[in-house]
Amino acid sequence: MTPVRGRNQGGFVGGGDGILFGLLILIAGSLAVLNIWSIIDTRAALDAAAREYMRSYTEASTPQEASSAGERAALEVLLRRGTPLSGVRITAPDTGRFGPCEPATVTLEAEAPASAPPVPRRPGCPPDPGVTPRDRRPTQGDDQWPEP
Repeated sequence: MTPVRGRNQGGFVGGGDGILFGLLILIAGSLAVLNIWSIIDTRAALDAAAREYMRSYTEASTPQEASSAGERAALEVLLRRGTPLSGVRITAPDTGRFGPCEPATVTLEAEAPASAPPVPRRPGCPPDPGVTPRDRRPTQGDDQWPEP
């Protein structure tokens, strides 16, 4: 008869520790995907808003009317998409060069909301500011984008 030996935990990594590590990877991966999706969604919203801004801008007859109509159109698109308007910044085209053949560029910037990790923050630590996507939309020469 052979004596019974105590069991060691040599193969235990496939059990409890592996499950905890897999859960950690799943949570971290989900947060990364959420943050990336938030940036992509904000960028798509800014692109649509810039397109509508330029459409309204080019249909107006005066520079002042063009700027206000463009801003109204951009904010309406962002509102319909559910983008928070508090951090949106619109840089209008130069109204001194307004005309049917003049190039115009609008710049839209917004804060992409960052997903918070499910861990408590230390007191006194500032929150993560997130990422600021921006979109520039010219009216002429789609293949000739100006440098940011």
